[in-house]
Amino acid sequence: MIAKLKSKHLLSLLLTLCMVFTMLPITVFAEDTTEVAQIGDIKYETLNSAIDAVKENEEIILLANVEMNIGNLQKPVTINGNGFSIDVPQQKNAAGRLNEDDGRLGINDVLTIKNAKVSFANPTNWSVVMGSNGVLNLLENTECSFAKAGIYTAPGAVINVNASKMSLEDMEYTS
Repeated sequence: MIAKLKSKHLLSLLLTLCMVFTMLPITVFAEDTTEVAQIGDIKYETLNSAIDAVKENEEIILLANVEMNIGNLQKPVTINGNGFSIDVPQQKNAAGRLNEDDGRLGINDVLTIKNAKVSFANPTNWSVVMGSNGVLNLLENTECSFAKAGIYTAPGAVINVNASKMSLEDMEYTS
C-alpha cells in the first residue's frame, strides 16, 4: 500500500512539473545573445573587442546598434554597419576617465564605415583628430553627423564621402 501511495505521489509530481513547463514562455529557454559585431563566424559582445581582433582585409559586420570607444585607431578597420547606428562619444579609458587625448578619437590609419548611421559627439574638444596617415571613408549609404565639436586633420589626412552623407552641426573643421 505504501509503495502504491509513493508511486501515485511521484506520478503526481511528474504531471505537475510537465504542466508547469508547458506554461512557461519559450523565451525562457532562448539563448541570451549579447553579440553586437561579427568577423567571419566569430561574434563579439562589443565593437571595441571586434576592432581589437580584426585583421587587415577583414570586415566587421554589426549585429546591433553600438558605441565605439577605442581612443586611437592604429590599424586599418572596415565596419559594415548593416543599417545599424554607431555612437562615438567622448573617448574614455577603462577606468572611465577621458583618454590621454582629452576624449578625442584619434584616426592614424584607415577607418572605413559602410551602411551605418554614425554620430560623433565630444562636447568639450575635437571629436576626431586625424594624423597625417589618417583616412576616414564614409561609403555605401552611411549617414555621419558631427555635433558641437569638430574634426582636426593633419596635413595628408583624407576624408572620403561616397554615396553617403556627412553633416556638420554647430561646429568647425580645421585642417
